[in-house]
Amino acid sequence: MEHGWEADDTNKCLIPRNMEDGVSYAPEHILKLVRCGCTSERACRGGKCGCMGRQLPCTMFCTCGCGTACSNPFNITESATDHADIPDDRDEANDRAMDVDDEEDE
Repeated sequence: MEHGWEADDTNKCLIPRNMEDGVSYAPEHILKLVRCGCTSERACRGGKCGCMGRQLPCTMFCTCGCGTACSNPFNITESATDHADIPDDRDEANDRAMDVDDEEDE
C-alpha cells in the first residue's frame, strides 16, 4: 500500500485505505497536476482557479481543501445518500394506508 491506496487485482480497481499522519494521498508530482492553489477567504471564485478553469470540482487535495470558503461552482455538493432519510409523498401515502388497514382489523 502506497499513498493510501491498495490495488485490488480481482476487481481491477484501487481501494482507499486510512493512512498514518504525514503520509501523502498521492505522489507530489501528481498532486501538482490535479489541485488548485487558491488560498483566499473567497477561494476558487475567479478564472485563476486551476480546477474551475478546467470545469473540474475542487478536492481535498487542493489548497482550498474544498471547504466552506471554496466557491467553485463545479463542486459536488450532494450525494445520492444525502436524500436517503428524506421522506417523500409515497412514504406518507403508505403510512396512511397502513393506518387504515390497522383500523379495519380492530
